[in-house]
Amino acid sequence: FILLSVGLIYVEYTTREIKTTLNFEQQYNAIKKNATTGDIILRSGTGFWSDRFRAANTHDKRFSHVGIIKIIDGEFHVLHASGNQVTGSGVVSIVTLENFIAASKDAGLVRLKTFSPEIFLQNAEAYINTPFDWEFDKNDDSKIYCTELIYWSLKKIDPNFSFEEVDGFILPEACLDPNYFEEIKIDF
Repeated sequence: FILLSVGLIYVEYTTREIKTTLNFEQQYNAIKKNATTGDIILRSGTGFWSDRFRAANTHDKRFSHVGIIKIIDGEFHVLHASGNQVTGSGVVSIVTLENFIAASKDAGLVRLKTFSPEIFLQNAEAYINTPFDWEFDKNDDSKIYCTELIYWSLKKIDPNFSFEEVDGFILPEACLDPNYFEEIKIDF
């Protein structure tokens, strides 16, 4: 298992290179300057699973996790699904932007092109406290992983909505699909 994991992590990044670790304050301020409620925030985490998710992306290897921006009384928050690999616990929750990007090497933003951000966010909020989906089964929304939260929240708006999948799994790069999202350029 360890050799397999090491082999999966050792992947040449052919389409995009990950930036060096950015200053936390630079990321935070740039996101606050550019984000609006309903935007999708993508991050490049620093942990074991982050490396695996980035490596599994087939087109764009910058990001390993996604969430949804929600501005509450001028404060920036992120709605996302995350699991603790040690305890096996996890839920859909809302955290501060600071918490979300604390262990991030890079971050990005995308904006919905055709869907209502208000309805999208409302759909996503209905999943708060839904358990994390350790089986990564996108066909069942009784448990949710990060990109699955985006998928189901959009599918409730348009039942015909679909994401590109890799082996049945929706990877973070799906949130960069130019058919549905506009990437917001952020200057760090």
